[in-house]
Amino acid sequence: MSDEDLQMLSEIRRYISTLNHTAQESFVSERSIAERFGLNRSSARKILLQFEGEGVLECLPKRGYRRVDYSKTTLKTYYSIRSAIECEALRLAETRATREDILRMMLILEDSDKVIAEKRWADYPVLDSAFHHALVNAAHDVFLQKMYNLIVIQTHPAILPSPERTVGAHKTHREVFEALRAKDAAKAAKILHSKHFNNATDGIDATDFLHPSIKNAKDAPSKAKSARKP
Repeated sequence: MSDEDLQMLSEIRRYISTLNHTAQESFVSERSIAERFGLNRSSARKILLQFEGEGVLECLPKRGYRRVDYSKTTLKTYYSIRSAIECEALRLAETRATREDILRMMLILEDSDKVIAEKRWADYPVLDSAFHHALVNAAHDVFLQKMYNLIVIQTHPAILPSPERTVGAHKTHREVFEALRAKDAAKAAKILHSKHFNNATDGIDATDFLHPSIKNAKDAPSKAKSARKP
């Protein structure tokens, strides 16, 4: 699969992750995906079937495909599993990563340098996702790739991370990359787990990871109670 194909899949995943599971707008079809991303219907069909197989989408007869609801999964559970997958990927990548894998991560980091220097914060999440995908792919383990693709769909933040968090995440990516390039997977895994995943939710309310319409719906009852107070 080419870098362009991987980028397209990442963009479609990110789009699906923003859909409100409780609304009609949560459904997607071959036609809607084809039109939004400039694909033919055949390619859109293959992507939807792939996502269904990975547990990203579920198919409801006569209605279309809908994002699978993982709202009851806690952030702690999510990051614990994701850390385990990526740390194992680093262990394997120490001996399996090719020159192309290393170059791909290097180019992503260079693009990230430019985005941060120009303060284009909204462009960083795609590069962040690309780096982690490249890291897992460097392990050349199909099982890890499938497990990673299954879990990353659920918690793409509906809000953008702060500039401080963006800079911090990028710095950690650099440290992980340099350790991996030095063939020190243990150090890379330690950095990734302690600096990246353990700090991932510090200062963030769990509801910040919900789609705005869901968050507003959850807030509505409490606001209504407040309004009734004398």
